[in-house]
Amino acid sequence: MGTPLVMNATSLDAFKDKVIKDICPLGFTTGNHCAHFVGHVLKLNSSTKTGLTCDQMLPHPTKFPNAGSCIRANELFNACKVINAAKESGCLIYITLASNIDADGKMGNIPQKHVGIYFQGEVWNYSNDAGKVLREKVADFKTRVDTAYHGHTIAKFTEIPALAVFLSPAQIQALAKP
Repeated sequence: MGTPLVMNATSLDAFKDKVIKDICPLGFTTGNHCAHFVGHVLKLNSSTKTGLTCDQMLPHPTKFPNAGSCIRANELFNACKVINAAKESGCLIYITLASNIDADGKMGNIPQKHVGIYFQGEVWNYSNDAGKVLREKVADFKTRVDTAYHGHTIAKFTEIPALAVFLSPAQIQALAKP
């Protein structure tokens, strides 16, 4: 796999404009992909216990289960430590309806939830509408998602999971090679 990268704007930009078929080494292209993208970039697979993974959704078993990644934003949120504000060194940012966070602080599984990787005032996220990874200023990210969800959204932040490993596109693809 090679040495994991340091997360910075240059390494995150390696994903800008990529479509999910160029990110997921297992070829899972069904459904929403915001958490799927984040999961691959941070190597959040079955070993990190962050929820359902793309390899578990394939119609046939894969020889490379560690090449999969989490695919549900709410499961990722619920597995991470919530923080009060964005960390400039990197964290995860979520946009969801306020009503989707329960009294215990857990995120529910409604369609109106989105996750991206926050780094120094910008967000790298998979836009299902655009069909590719976008790099956006936080305000633009929130406005775009608010519009899609018809407002009434909140932003939440979590730490990047301790077991996460930041990978390049080539390192992600190498996970599914013998």
